Amino acid sequence: MKKFLISVITLFVCVVCYGATFNQYWYIEDNAPIQTTCTTGGDIILPTPPTKYGYDFVGWEKTYVPIEYLESTGTQWIDTGVRGNMSYTYEIDFQQTDNKAYRIWGLYSPDYTSPSMALTYNPGVFVVRWQSVSGPIDIDLSYIDAERHAIKIKNGFVNWDNVDKGRTLGHKDNFIFGYNLFLGTVNPGGSLPSLNSHSKYYSYKVWDSNDVLIQDFIPVLDPSGVPCMFDKVERKFYYNAGTGDFIAGPVIGE
Repeated sequence: MKKFLISVITLFVCVVCYGATFNQYWYIEDNAPIQTTCTTGGDIILPTPPTKYGYDFVGWEKTYVPIEYLESTGTQWIDTGVRGNMSYTYEIDFQQTDNKAYRIWGLYSPDYTSPSMALTYNPGVFVVRWQSVSGPIDIDLSYIDAERHAIKIKNGFVNWDNVDKGRTLGHKDNFIFGYNLFLGTVNPGGSLPSLNSHSKYYSYKVWDSNDVLIQDFIPVLDPSGVPCMFDKVERKFYYNAGTGDFIAGPVIGE
């Protein structure tokens, strides 16, 4: 008989004094959360144990608290651990917080010997930069900053806020990137990143060349309360690889 472990996410809301009420949200696989209400100093109220054919329920586990976004102030960034290639699909939901030049996501090949891709911001315009041995090629996206944006890059085709922006020139299927993709900055390939973004990150997803979801990042607080990203595919935390700490957005459900 297989064992079935259910994870719990406990969100403490309105805890101001003894006897105050707060909500707890219990997450069972990918189903909608179950809410119970408790009081400070009182017992935690557990929901009815779930059932699933062929599995035994072995208990609840506290994993993470979902938050609205993870905010970088310029020294925080995440190594996603994925190199990927031009046939992958990348989706980023983010919001820049000021109007300065930044590197937001991706990687550069410093010597132009391998292909790379990056999302950057030059004051006044967001740019997707595709780089090959012949040099960089840019796609201008928008002249609006400090707004929340969603970008999706699929097989080199760029979609910006549900508007198609065309395909990166020089694109070649299955060109493998030479370095891991970074979120919150651009991987310069072997040196420390610079011009790290001042941005809020709401989600980040990656599909492989077969359209299989291989990364699904959401912003969370880990069991120790540290702001980070949690990959729902690997069930793994991804932490700041820079200095300082990410700023945590509001707890979802608060």
